[in-house]
Amino acid sequence: MWNQLKRFFKNRGRKRRPNAPAKLEQEAVSTENILIFSDLHLGEACKNWSRIDYLKQSDRLDQQLCDFLDYYSKNRVNDQPWRLICCGDLIDFLQITMTPPEVSEEEAPFGLGTQERESVWKLERLMERHHRAFVYLAAFVGMGNRLELIRGNHDEEFFWPAVRQSLIHHLSQIYFGLEERDAQKIALFESRIHFCHWFYYQPGVLYAEHGHRFDAYCATWPQLCPLHPLKEQELFQPISALGIRYFANLEPGFSTHDKEHWGIVDYLKYYKSSGLKHFLIIFGRYVRCIYFCVRDYFQYGRQISSNALQQHLDAFSLLETEFQLSKTQIEQLDQQSVTPIIQNGFGVYVATSLPEWTGFLALALTAIIAILGHFSWMTAILSLSVVCLLCGLWISFCHRRHSAHAHLALLEKVPQLARIIEVPLIVLGHAHRPFSQHLPHRSIYMNTGAFLEGSPDAMHRPEEHCCCSNTFIQLIESDVGPLQPTLMRWCSVCHRPVPFVSTPEQGKGGAR
Repeated sequence: MWNQLKRFFKNRGRKRRPNAPAKLEQEAVSTENILIFSDLHLGEACKNWSRIDYLKQSDRLDQQLCDFLDYYSKNRVNDQPWRLICCGDLIDFLQITMTPPEVSEEEAPFGLGTQERESVWKLERLMERHHRAFVYLAAFVGMGNRLELIRGNHDEEFFWPAVRQSLIHHLSQIYFGLEERDAQKIALFESRIHFCHWFYYQPGVLYAEHGHRFDAYCATWPQLCPLHPLKEQELFQPISALGIRYFANLEPGFSTHDKEHWGIVDYLKYYKSSGLKHFLIIFGRYVRCIYFCVRDYFQYGRQISSNALQQHLDAFSLLETEFQLSKTQIEQLDQQSVTPIIQNGFGVYVATSLPEWTGFLALALTAIIAILGHFSWMTAILSLSVVCLLCGLWISFCHRRHSAHAHLALLEKVPQLARIIEVPLIVLGHAHRPFSQHLPHRSIYMNTGAFLEGSPDAMHRPEEHCCCSNTFIQLIESDVGPLQPTLMRWCSVCHRPVPFVSTPEQGKGGAR
């Protein structure tokens, strides 16, 4: 695996590869304008049942993505090509539950695991379902534009070399078909598609990464080699991935993107109208999900693969060479990663909403004691009030200690990134909340928001203010200076980009 990482970083840079044609080197130094988006989550519609809603949802997202790629393919600024940076979660491997005919008992209801061959199979099925989107993506690259793919927590399976090569190969095959025999043209096309294991850095311009390593619920460790501590043919799974696999994926139409702040009460409200039978089924899934989280904590949560950690640390030197950063800077960046919550017993207790159940149980026991002890009404009410207050304080303490607010977790780390990497623009994704803020270190922090399929009910008339949910960042050269960043919306009504203006709905954000 170390040799694979070494070859990846060696071939990843801008410099010409030894066997590459001279034309590649000339193209690498050309000036480019930049587009940055994240969190498309292609694959949410790849379920093991073909409900028409999922197919319609994938078609709507494909249409918006195709319009976006087609617009920028045809509209260059100053005749310069685009560098499109996907800041994580282009693919949602976690929510693909489609399976081949022969699968294990666990894989049948939950989908395939994270082994390399399984990840390749999932990617191929996803590209079949979203074929139109990948046709436009291939056309975008074929017109001389570049594609940078940063790994996020939902497409961590791009860690596997075979998965990365499969995407490049399929895009090349889509663009050229079987007609093209010129190896030089194919190599030139494939050289425009780059994968970033951790971050993308362009000196004097920007630093971009997904940002999930700052969110304890979604962080994977170690960042550059997230192998499972006990089964190195699989990948480490954070607690958010366990929740998606063993709970969210089993409920048709259930979206995880707007529920990062939800607790037990919110889920009870959500399912209260579903009927007692369905509610009991959902509760059974929840209990089973808790079991898997606790099981994984005791089995491997407190362990780490020494091989994976060594490969992670060894890769620092390759990042130094690729991005011309010092070893100290790489180490300081690495130190900003938070500990995955699956490695903390108290964190697992909080993440599975057990503090709320502890409170409910304490109140129930207090009521039972009051009844059996023949307490007076005044004493019973006072006892329940005190216990209720203590339970509320306990629950509040637990969730302050392990907050589920991804946006706040990212905001806390951004000033440290600006201190380590002196760059005009720092870009993160993950939070699904478009955001812009000036930092003390003369930098700007921008969050891309998300590029998800929006509700058809949220459409506006063409003459109205745009409230479409898909957001991204555009950096183009202007008269006042190079590469000015602008937070943008993609208007799915007018089929064009418009400047971003915040709405209350998008101010809330969401992740996971």
